[in-house]
Amino acid sequence: DKSDALYRWLAYFDVHTSLEELEEVIKMDPGISKAEERLRFVTQDKDFLRQYHIRQMELSDWTTGVNTAFEKARETLFRGRGRYFKTRMSPQKASAPGQKARETLF
Repeated sequence: DKSDALYRWLAYFDVHTSLEELEEVIKMDPGISKAEERLRFVTQDKDFLRQYHIRQMELSDWTTGVNTAFEKARETLFRGRGRYFKTRMSPQKASAPGQKARETLF
């Protein structure tokens, strides 16, 4: 339903929206109209657009690096934790009430 703002925004971002519907949505919603105006202005400056893409790639690379470091740290932590529980907890203690819950928290 085009009276719904969310529908209009989704239609605006959907690559399958027809040109006619896109133009109608842009005319109906002042926010979408402003976004379209700014998008057209920004994409006219090729140097700015190139710098924008470079910045987006840098952000993506940084995010990938942080996520990779986090995963490696977590793997190391869990690997170390497994050794801790194997060497520090005897089977009798592991089967005692409450031990199983504590074991999964650390």
